[in-house]
Amino acid sequence: MAASLQLAIFMSAAIALGFAGVQAGAAQLCSEYYDRTCPVVHRVARRVLKKAHESDVRIYASLTRLHFHDCFVQGCDGSILLDNSSSIASEKFATPNNNSARGYPVVDAVKAALEEVCPGVVSCADILAIAAKISVQLCRFVTARLYNFSGTNRPDPTLDRGYRAFLSLRCPRAGGNASALNDLDPATPDTFDSDYYTSIEARRGTLQSDQELLSTPSAPTAPIVHRFAGSQKEFFRSFARSMISMGSIQVLTGSQGEIRKNCRVVNGS
Repeated sequence: MAASLQLAIFMSAAIALGFAGVQAGAAQLCSEYYDRTCPVVHRVARRVLKKAHESDVRIYASLTRLHFHDCFVQGCDGSILLDNSSSIASEKFATPNNNSARGYPVVDAVKAALEEVCPGVVSCADILAIAAKISVQLCRFVTARLYNFSGTNRPDPTLDRGYRAFLSLRCPRAGGNASALNDLDPATPDTFDSDYYTSIEARRGTLQSDQELLSTPSAPTAPIVHRFAGSQKEFFRSFARSMISMGSIQVLTGSQGEIRKNCRVVNGS
């Protein structure tokens, strides 16, 4: 089934972060830290990711999504990588992530490769951030919008009729596959660009949360949607700034955290 490489979740996040101005913990962070402690970190990570991409075209988007989900739950601490244990109920298996978030084996591979050249230096949280730097939606999240929007037993009136008909074929009311993947960007699903926003302007947002960005002409996010739809360069510039801001959310620095030997378990487990 087709699956979007368009990082639509982060398109919304770029707007949200632009308003929030998130910078928690940023004062203690240094973008040149690994230049001194592990100069080959990007080269090693890029090699592993390039190999993974050869067999999985979605992996770059998947890893960027992991970084997003990690940061927005108690900060960028790599906790989404932890497996369940007697003392940890991992967010990896929470409803929004279970059977949806992916790319964990690739993170393991990056970690293993880095441990060979820089043992005990590169944190799992930083591996997610580095992977996102280098570098879909399920039917069950769409059917209510197609058939019973806000309990009305009718479709969402803001959804373009032609696009609604297309989604109905992909996600029938009964007898369909609730786990079927749908492109979040119907225009250019395999390209990272700003067409997500032009789709929002055309009322072709797959998720209700997408279309809410332009719910009314006076919506606070409306000018940003139009600006990004009109200028891909402006979107790329804002996206980069927002990802840096997101990567600064409640980062554990100094003795607050640990450099895990295995990203799936805390040290000493």
